[in-house]
Amino acid sequence: MKLNFDKKSLEISSRKVITGIISIEVYNDVFFPEEFWNDSIVIVLSSWLQNASSFLEKASTVTFAFFDGPFSFTISRKEGLDIIDLFRNAKSIQTYNADFKKFAHELIKTSKNVLQEINVRGWESDDIDKLKSSLKSCLILI
Repeated sequence: MKLNFDKKSLEISSRKVITGIISIEVYNDVFFPEEFWNDSIVIVLSSWLQNASSFLEKASTVTFAFFDGPFSFTISRKEGLDIIDLFRNAKSIQTYNADFKKFAHELIKTSKNVLQEINVRGWESDDIDKLKSSLKSCLILI
């Protein structure tokens, strides 16, 4: 499972909400919710990093939500396996095994890339500060 991100897609609104393409590549060109899903990327990544930290600290199940639309996924640990369950409108649409630590590393890498591009563009906001803080907290646990 990998994160799909396109730095060229980043935009900032007058209210300083940063949006951009963010989705997960479940496997070989199969994306969730879709390849070019556009969302509040800084808010999504910050939330996901916080949830990843909870899972790394031994939470048994965590939910990762997309903020635009009815999509989310959960990660659970059952009998030593990491189980990913994809949801649309709170209804499970697919379940499979995945390596959470690999996903956590992808999440960290993507967050760093987003912050680097934001820095290049000179953008500032409270959401960016929260993403930086969430990233630091997650790095401590990896």
